[in-house]
Amino acid sequence: MEHLIREFGAWLKQGFGWLVDVIVFGCLWGISQVSRLLGTHLGGAPILKIVVLVLVLLLLLYAFYWVFGRFIGVIRWALDRIAYALGVILFSAAVVSGVFASAGLVAAVVIWVMGNINLASR
Repeated sequence: MEHLIREFGAWLKQGFGWLVDVIVFGCLWGISQVSRLLGTHLGGAPILKIVVLVLVLLLLLYAFYWVFGRFIGVIRWALDRIAYALGVILFSAAVVSGVFASAGLVAAVVIWVMGNINLASR
C-alpha cells in the first residue's frame, strides 16, 4: 500500500511538472522579447512610428492587466475547489486510517487473547 501511495505521488509530480515548465518557458520568452523591443534604436524612426509603438505598448499593458485580472479570478476559483477537494480527501483519509487502526487494534487484542487465554482447560 505504501508503494502505491508513493507511486501516486510521483505520478502527480510528473503530471504537473510540464505545466510548470510551460509557464517558465512562457515567462522567459516574454521577457526576452520585451528586452529585444527595448533594445531597438528609435533615433531615426519617424514620430508616427513612435506614437504607434507607444499606443501598441499601452494596448498590450491594458491587455495584460485584463488577462491578469481574469487569471487571478480563475486561480481563486480553482483554489477554492482544490481546498474543498483536499478537505474531502483528508477527511476520507482520516476515516480510512481510523478504520485500519481499529482493525489493527482488534487483531492485536485477538492475538493476545489467543496467546494468553486457554479456553480448553476450563
